[in-house]
Amino acid sequence: MKKQLTFLLFAIFSTLLSAQTITFEDLTLPSNSWWVGADGSSEGFESNNAYFPTVWEPSSGGYWSSGFAYSNMTDSVTSGYLNMFSTKAATGYQDSENYAIAYGDGWFRPGPIDGIHVYEPLQVYVTNNTFAYNSMRDGDGYAKKFGGVTGNDPDFFTVTFTGLRNGEATGAPVTVYLADFRFTDNTQDYILRDWTPIDLTPLGLCDTVIFSFESTDVGDFGINTPLYFCLDNLQINTNINGVNDAANLNLTLYPNPSTTSLQVQKKALGNGSYTIYSVDGALVTQGILADDLTSIPVSSLSNGLYLIKMNMNQGVLSRTFVVQH
Repeated sequence: MKKQLTFLLFAIFSTLLSAQTITFEDLTLPSNSWWVGADGSSEGFESNNAYFPTVWEPSSGGYWSSGFAYSNMTDSVTSGYLNMFSTKAATGYQDSENYAIAYGDGWFRPGPIDGIHVYEPLQVYVTNNTFAYNSMRDGDGYAKKFGGVTGNDPDFFTVTFTGLRNGEATGAPVTVYLADFRFTDNTQDYILRDWTPIDLTPLGLCDTVIFSFESTDVGDFGINTPLYFCLDNLQINTNINGVNDAANLNLTLYPNPSTTSLQVQKKALGNGSYTIYSVDGALVTQGILADDLTSIPVSSLSNGLYLIKMNMNQGVLSRTFVVQH
């Protein structure tokens, strides 16, 4: 029910925002194959204008050292690193063919490689690849079985997304538990195997998204858990570049999520007005943006995602924010 509500929420907001979805279906692959730059033709790839770097090391016969691959592999059973290009979900999101795989701490750009413009990441679907999932489930010669022999070890494996703008962190990081065995009731322990929607709006406006892994299984050379995750259907708001980058960079909304009030800070953007819409497109409230810092009460709003449109001298700027009491 929660996944269906999240999907509906973003489908509705796509009509209010200039939302673009990176599905990786624009990338051409033979059946049951993958691309990882092994031919030396590229240091990354673009999909729907978003850029995903790839690092392929030609030494020692060549190997993938970090970055992204894209794949349509469907082997959700075979264990071991030779099956690193398959997803445990067996297909892309909603039975699509293509999806992307990330390996090692890294980054991607929700827009073109030049990184000049800023964007608002909205949502992405993630899951484990088959190699990492089976390693955590069973253990292997390098990594432990999550939960340990008794099943009581409080293991976890996470990937954390952080937005950057001009090299500085924006918004708040978003952490995803790819596996979580910290529950007192072991029946609640899980390793993610289905495509799961992740809200990225706390990242704020950014030109780059970085990600890093954390695991309870750590050895002398770092994390033992295979450092992979799969992603698909990355949705971003591209409308913010419709005015100009200077206006976007001078506008900040915080905190996000908000509990009692949303602060709108704008530098040298002049007076203006705002309107806030709920997920069903209904007008919730409106008011004046008269000062460099305006506090908007949100304590009366229900928990959920909202769209705020701000009409100023430079044009209309749109942002999303979350109310969470």
